[in-house]
Amino acid sequence: MTPATLFCGRYLVVRRLGSGGTATVFLAEDQTLGRKVAVKRLHGAEVTESTAERLRREARIMASLHHPSLVTVLDMLTEDEDLFLVMEYVPGGTLGDVLRDAPLEPAHVLELLRPVAEALDHAHANGVVHRDVKPTNVLVGDRGAVKLADLGLATAAEITRITPPGSILGTPAYMAPEQAQPVPCTPATDIFALATIAFQGLSGTLPRTGSTALAVLRQATTMPPPDLRERQPGTPAAAAEALSRGMAVEPGERQGSATELLDELETGLGAPERTTAAPVAPVARRRRTPADVLAAADVEPPAPPRRRGRAGRALAVLALLAAAASVAAVVVLARDDGPAAGTGAPAGEATSEATRESTPEATREPTEVPAPATTPRALGPAATVRAFYERAAEDDFAGAWRLAGPRMRAVYGNSRSEFERQLGSLERIEFPELAVETRSGSTATVRVRTVATHTDRVDRCAGTLQATRSGGRWVVEPAGLSCSRGG
Repeated sequence: MTPATLFCGRYLVVRRLGSGGTATVFLAEDQTLGRKVAVKRLHGAEVTESTAERLRREARIMASLHHPSLVTVLDMLTEDEDLFLVMEYVPGGTLGDVLRDAPLEPAHVLELLRPVAEALDHAHANGVVHRDVKPTNVLVGDRGAVKLADLGLATAAEITRITPPGSILGTPAYMAPEQAQPVPCTPATDIFALATIAFQGLSGTLPRTGSTALAVLRQATTMPPPDLRERQPGTPAAAAEALSRGMAVEPGERQGSATELLDELETGLGAPERTTAAPVAPVARRRRTPADVLAAADVEPPAPPRRRGRAGRALAVLALLAAAASVAAVVVLARDDGPAAGTGAPAGEATSEATRESTPEATREPTEVPAPATTPRALGPAATVRAFYERAAEDDFAGAWRLAGPRMRAVYGNSRSEFERQLGSLERIEFPELAVETRSGSTATVRVRTVATHTDRVDRCAGTLQATRSGGRWVVEPAGLSCSRGG
């Protein structure tokens, strides 16, 4: 490439700004209008007369979007076998450069991502989904302006098949699970990516890592979203919950807009820490990555403080849940403090109120607290299962009890005091697998694998639980679990 190179008879190359696997970005001079532009050249596009026309239609849509936090798409052209995306030039760096210093102060993360959220909402309101939101597609100008770039590039790539056969379009670490499926992307896809970037900015680590795109997507599909509190101890529970909801497996469980995600996160970060329980400890131990957020390392988070001793029957609940398979076995397991799977929640997706209820005396049956009204932020089936167990693991028995359905409550003789007694020894729980297996109307089957650590043992369970919609929210019911108890 020489300085005299002219793209599409109009854009004179000044210098190369950067390159990636399938594209190179150049600073160029628009010979018609006499202005500097950024030209992204994507190699090997299979451009035909049909796809070229579709590209022109897409370019008109992108060019019609005007927002101060969107990099303006000026043109989309084809020449030979290459695709050219002509964009507004923003001198400066990218959010990827800024995140090299992560973790950042929460206020700084919010300041950087608020314009991105507003830009995404504007695009979504006009029927455009970005599909490849990542730090290097967020430009941070020399004068502090933050702008989302490459809007519409993913659509163009899908139209022209510029990616190699069998490859997945997008950057794996920020891709939503549905991007590996033959389904249309929706605004929820971009919300997932924005939540991932926020997690990275606040923790200095990526929530998921892997050697291939499919490996990372498999984590996002089969494992619960990581809890920010695992990577950044002291994070308010509500903030961790906001990000976990934003990275939920099911698109419908995520926030309704990018701005709503940022609003929830900002509110959560400003929420006071709970004072009625011990400091939040990691619910599940996971790998941490170094500050450059690119390479995984086996660094384990600090061990959580041990909770006060109680009756050693916390996992009896999941043995009881196996009643559908064997009533007699349940009776024996319950009497002998047998295993009860998943009596805690994995990191990240459960709701934790800023103000917890005071736990009533063990000898007095508590008054039932009315369920909260349904809102757009209501938990979905998988999130409800995890919230049920996480609240119990954090001693929020009132919150967990509200998420128990009639059959689940019957397991404990409809007594919350018995529920508290049986769940007293649980210290933490990991969910290697947690996903909605089937869903029909107001009923969903949730497949789980759990590793629950108690004061005196470690129990492992696998199988399914049921979530049913009741009173405008989901509640947890028994289904079929198989458990083993370890020392």
